Amino acid sequence: MLKSSLTNRNRDGIELANLPKVKLFLDSVGRNSLKSKTNYFTGLRHLNNYVNKAHDCDIKSILTPLSKSQINVYDLLDSFISYLLERKGIAPGSTQMYVALTP
Repeated sequence: MLKSSLTNRNRDGIELANLPKVKLFLDSVGRNSLKSKTNYFTGLRHLNNYVNKAHDCDIKSILTPLSKSQINVYDLLDSFISYLLERKGIAPGSTQMYVALTP
């Protein structure tokens, strides 16, 4: 079961990293620091997992309802922070960095 979970997580990460705008962003960040690229990718993966669970979409498709005000960006950020802190047990400092890169 653990192996299956890791395989799914790796597959989802590969798909996320291959989205053209995500790839462009990560490549840009990675020019200066590989560690920053890794950290931003982790944040994007958390955001993608969250919007998938909470809104049944991904980081690419969430932009449409956000731009049409169908989802309130402040509510999204607040619930994303709660998700990171409570459900994922991520430290506040890491949470702050992950939220800094959200739409």
